Amino acid sequence: MIAAGMFLTSSLFVDNYVVPKWYAVAFCACGLMITYVVFSFFTAAPSVDAIIGASFPIIAIACVLQAIYGILYFTNLYPCNGEKWHAGSFDNPAGFAASLSAGLPCLLYFLYDKKWWVRISVIVAMAIIAVAICLSGSRSGIISLMVVGLVMLLNRISAGSAGLKFVLLFLTVLILGYVLCLFKKDSAKGRLLIWRCSWEMIKDEPLAGHGLGGFKARYMDYQARYFERNPGDDAYGMLADNTVRPFNEYLLLLTNFGFTGLVLFLSVAWLIFKAYQQQGVRKPLYIPLLCLLSISVFALFSYPLTYPFVWIMGLLSIILIVYHPVSSVRRTPIVMNVLKGLLVLLSIITCAGLYPRMRAEMEWREAANNSLAGKTAQMLPSYKKLYNHLSGNVLFLYNYAAELNVAEQYGESLIIAKKCEQLWQNYHIQLLMADNYKEMQRYRDAEIHYWKASAMCPARFIPLYEIVQIYIATNQPESKILNVATKIIHKKVKIQSETVSMIKEQMHELIKADVK
Repeated sequence: MIAAGMFLTSSLFVDNYVVPKWYAVAFCACGLMITYVVFSFFTAAPSVDAIIGASFPIIAIACVLQAIYGILYFTNLYPCNGEKWHAGSFDNPAGFAASLSAGLPCLLYFLYDKKWWVRISVIVAMAIIAVAICLSGSRSGIISLMVVGLVMLLNRISAGSAGLKFVLLFLTVLILGYVLCLFKKDSAKGRLLIWRCSWEMIKDEPLAGHGLGGFKARYMDYQARYFERNPGDDAYGMLADNTVRPFNEYLLLLTNFGFTGLVLFLSVAWLIFKAYQQQGVRKPLYIPLLCLLSISVFALFSYPLTYPFVWIMGLLSIILIVYHPVSSVRRTPIVMNVLKGLLVLLSIITCAGLYPRMRAEMEWREAANNSLAGKTAQMLPSYKKLYNHLSGNVLFLYNYAAELNVAEQYGESLIIAKKCEQLWQNYHIQLLMADNYKEMQRYRDAEIHYWKASAMCPARFIPLYEIVQIYIATNQPESKILNVATKIIHKKVKIQSETVSMIKEQMHELIKADVK
């Protein structure tokens, strides 16, 4: 399970890097629970030290190998087949750094070994992981790395109260966050925009939030609303893009579940810390606490919970802290046996439900490849069949709607696109819906969606260009056409391309023709 969460990739899925890891981890977790229940009837429950002894070496080896893989990638010593957007066996540097940051504290366990060569090997391994995190360029990873290092240092310095140490940690996070943001100012400003719009979401639903998946379903509406109210804000407008995460797991918790969810989370965190204190602050349990700290700090500036290995480390750390093994298998209460039976049943049901969905995602990959090869019409029956299994997958819904659009089935494409829009507000979905309306000659509806797409991502040129085409096709007043054409001409270019140059040239010609 640990190796799968760290390394597994598969070209059998549309998402080669994250989805295969999740399926493998889910199946392994179910198998592990069933195995644990079966053996619990015959042997005593394993001790905390036994669990640590079995899991930490695997975690340490996995982290070191992934770090070496990442270093080879970032230094261009490993052939990447032209895929410059992934990192190691992850889809981007954030997942790579998040997983290494979560697993790094486990290596500290081996520093207590009496053999000198083991301690030297661990120091070298930790250095390799630290270098890999720094090379990834993940500011969240670097901050997490330095905070964990500071905690280790403060732990060795007995002077000072716990409150003073907490203040030092808090100030360290703030200072490091500010300094590292100076290296990527545009990225930092972009996150400030996201956090600003996220706060508007929280203010609208402060108690219960927008529900599970609420951020993805509603955020781009709020971003569009911000730019509708601030049309001249080029500083943020040039940075705005499609956003599916707030780059802060606590903000995500607040937007989805409100302050009720945050209070519940903080209550659980407090109970975990109290359980740690009640265990007598033993050295092996100090390491899981560092793992949780590393994940918690990373979560302030990124999205570590997207990746299964981070969940493995988080749940394992919590289990080690709160775990109280049963010393004997005799006289097991009937209630416990019932709970074990329910755990096995739940695992079997989970596997039975996941397998057809996994097969559907693999079939989707095949259908998508065939569609890209020009066989869209032949693949539509496959998409229709897969809809029963993947109707909750927003990427599938968008892909399905886009293929229906290519096949000129605009009405059906619109139905699927609207279903997708309910779960995932997105610039590209607005363009797709607008194109469907335009092909159906429902120009007013098309215009509405083009304006919405332009508000979501003000730096984009396509929506305004299409609005001009609609105005020309529907014989709108010249003043109305020229107003939008002028906006396009004066719009700043974020990324120069042939398409942008063509659009600007056409708008210049349009204005010249009007002047003549």
